[in-house]
Amino acid sequence: MRLSLLSLTDAHLADPAAVAESVRGVKERGNSEVFLRWDGDTRHLLDEAVVTAFQSAVNAAQGQGLNVWLCLDPRQAADVFLQQHPRKQPTAVTYANGRFHHRALWAFDYAALEVNAFVKQLLAHYHRAVPRLHGIWCESPGYPTDDPTVLFVSDDFYREFADRVVTGVFSRPTYDLREKLPCLFEDTPEATRVRCDYFSVWADMVFRVQSTWRTEAARLWGNAIEVGLVLDCGESAAQQLRRGTADYFRFARDTATQVFLKGEASDAALRSALDRSLKKYHPTAPVTSKAHVAVIYNWLTLAALPSPQAEAYRCSLATLAQVLSQRGVAFDIIPPEVLTRATDVTENGGLQSQVETYDAVIYPYPLVHTKPDWETLKFFIESNGRTLLYGPAPRQLVNGASLREEWERLVPTQNWHYVPHDAPQEVADWLVSKVLGSGFEV
Repeated sequence: MRLSLLSLTDAHLADPAAVAESVRGVKERGNSEVFLRWDGDTRHLLDEAVVTAFQSAVNAAQGQGLNVWLCLDPRQAADVFLQQHPRKQPTAVTYANGRFHHRALWAFDYAALEVNAFVKQLLAHYHRAVPRLHGIWCESPGYPTDDPTVLFVSDDFYREFADRVVTGVFSRPTYDLREKLPCLFEDTPEATRVRCDYFSVWADMVFRVQSTWRTEAARLWGNAIEVGLVLDCGESAAQQLRRGTADYFRFARDTATQVFLKGEASDAALRSALDRSLKKYHPTAPVTSKAHVAVIYNWLTLAALPSPQAEAYRCSLATLAQVLSQRGVAFDIIPPEVLTRATDVTENGGLQSQVETYDAVIYPYPLVHTKPDWETLKFFIESNGRTLLYGPAPRQLVNGASLREEWERLVPTQNWHYVPHDAPQEVADWLVSKVLGSGFEV
C-alpha cells in the first residue's frame, strides 16, 4: 500500500480546481490512500473556508477511489479555543542562574478539562462537513521544543498533580510541585522522583486528550474509522518528554489504530524495530514477525535522567538497534510491562510473553522502576532468566524507595550479566557467546 501526503494551503482556498488537480496527481502517482492536512498561514482549522476546502479535497479523492485520512489536529484550532477560554493558557517555565522565568503560551492547556470538550466540538464540526472518512490522523501531540530548560505548567496542571499524588496514584506523601520545581532542572537528591512525577502527570494529560480524540472519532464516524498518530522517534529525549509521548506503547495501544513513525536516517534501525514492535503488541492488528531478543525500553528512565544523560540513553538505544541489526539479530523493543505480564521463564532462561518467546532480555539503563516491574525483573533474574543489563544501575522505585541494597544482593551468574557503562557492542558480543551456542539463530 502506498501513501501520499497532500497539504492544503491558502492558495487552495480560492481555487477549488487546484484542489482537484492536486488530488488527481496523487492518484496518477499510483497511491491508494491520501493523507490530507491543513498547512496554511492565515486561517485555523475551524475556519469555514478551510472546512470547505477539505470538503472539496475529500470529495475529489473519494471520487478517484482513494481512501482519505484527514488531519484533525486540535492544536491547529488553538485560536478558537483561546477565544472561548482566554484564561486557559499554559505557561512555559525556564530556569537559569537560580531564577525562574514564566511566559504565557498561545496554545491550549492539555491539563484543562475544557480541552476535551473542545476536541469533541472540533470533530463534530468536521463530521457534519465530511460524514464519510477512512481515517483521521495527527502529528505528535504536546508542545514541540527540544530545549531542556523549558517545562510547561498551569493552574490546572498544578491541581491535577496535587490530586493525583494525594489520592495515592504514586503511593507517596504529597508535596507542592511549585516548591520542588528546582528539582526538575537541577540534579538534587529528590530530582529522580520529582522528574518521574512531573512527566508521568504531563503524559497523562496529553494521553487524556488523545484518548478523547480517538473515542469521539469512533462514536461519530463508527468503530471502523482508522485513527493514526505520527510519532517522531528521532526527536531528542527532551522533545519526546515535553510532547508527552515518550511512552510509545501506551499511546500506540490506546489512542490510535495505527502509528506512523518518522525520524532521521541515523535512527533507521531503531525506527524499524519500534515500528515492528508497536505493531506486534497492538491489540487490534498484531503482527507475527519472529524475534529472538527482547530489548526493554523504559520511558521512566528517560524521564528520570537529567537532559544530557537522557539523550545519551536515547542515543544508546539507537546504537544498540543499529548494532543488533548489523549482526543479524532479530529483536523486539518492548516496554517493561511486557516482562511484568510475561507468562513464564522458559527452560533455557528465555522469556515467554503473550505473543513471543524470547531467548534473551537486554535492559539498557535500568535506572528507575515501578514496584511491579522491579519485582518481576528481579524474579526473572533469580529464576535464571538470560539477561544483560547495562548502563546506570537500578537506583530507585518511582515512589522514591532506594533499590541499592536489593540490587547489591543480586549476584551476577552465568545466565545474567551487568555492564556498568554504555555497551551496545558488548551486548552483541554477549549474545553471540552466551546465546548462539544454545541454539539461537541469526
